[in-house]
Amino acid sequence: MDVVAVTKLWIGNLHWGTTAAKLQAFLEAWKLHPEGLELQVDIDGISKRFAFAYVPAHEVDAALKLSGKNVDSTPIKVAKAGDYRGPKGGTRQRKGRAEPAAKTEELFPST
Repeated sequence: MDVVAVTKLWIGNLHWGTTAAKLQAFLEAWKLHPEGLELQVDIDGISKRFAFAYVPAHEVDAALKLSGKNVDSTPIKVAKAGDYRGPKGGTRQRKGRAEPAAKTEELFPST
């Protein structure tokens, strides 16, 4: 039995109507062979607009080049899972932050 190293990829910005079958067909059209595919859905079955794909390690570079390609008329984003850092979250440092506001006593000294 051969052991194949796989890498977990994050595929985001999916259209609400994209199904796992459509995403699987898209990946296979680009000669990628995911070992598994997890389309993330809410309890009511509505897509959360992202998925995880498990691809063989030798196909990762080709998969990352799919960022910007259209699935259901929507350009997707592809990254290694865990590498993506979106615009939200505590990992980004803010620059140019103003100094803390002066204390009330300093603004209005008592006479």
